[in-house]
Amino acid sequence: MAAHVPLAVDSQFIEALTDWFKDLDNTLVVSSFEEAIYPAILDTQQALGRTTDIPLEVAREFWFAEQRLPIMVQHFGWPAEVPQVNFWEVFRQHEDVDRRVAHTAIIPGALDTVRRLLDKGKRVHVVTATGRAMAYGELALFRDQGIDLPFTALGDIDASFPQKPDPAVIRYLLRQNGVRPHKAVIAGDHKDDMRMAKAAG
Repeated sequence: MAAHVPLAVDSQFIEALTDWFKDLDNTLVVSSFEEAIYPAILDTQQALGRTTDIPLEVAREFWFAEQRLPIMVQHFGWPAEVPQVNFWEVFRQHEDVDRRVAHTAIIPGALDTVRRLLDKGKRVHVVTATGRAMAYGELALFRDQGIDLPFTALGDIDASFPQKPDPAVIRYLLRQNGVRPHKAVIAGDHKDDMRMAKAAG
């Protein structure tokens, strides 16, 4: 399965692809870190009884880091032996969907790209690490434009599939649509999206 392919390229390879699996945050939409994400991080810390004295730039570094645990240990008062999943379970509970959506916008060009793919008869499915409620709220931006994208959210405790980069969700969707891996592509902003594509075949 191919990883991210520049959408401006109009080639036989692109035309041959039938299915596009897209990440949501920072691929289709972008949220204001200061207005939406930073408050949720501090709310989570407070709920866990840990320090909320975390500078904005440290929180931003944590959010976009590939290896988050060292930052959590150094700045969040997080014991190294406690699994990070405990933080994310509480984060999902304290993430304000309305606040996040109010400070989220479609990334320039993403709407036109999705329209072009759909007009060409391609299937577009969103696979996101966030929870169902958040994904549904953010994708309202596309529904408001007449595009109702199907999605699979991996961020809930009861999610049907494991988190990225585990390829289980992609393999399932490929089977459901009768698509071979070489006919599909994953587009995302994180290395886990690329790892998921490689693992899916």
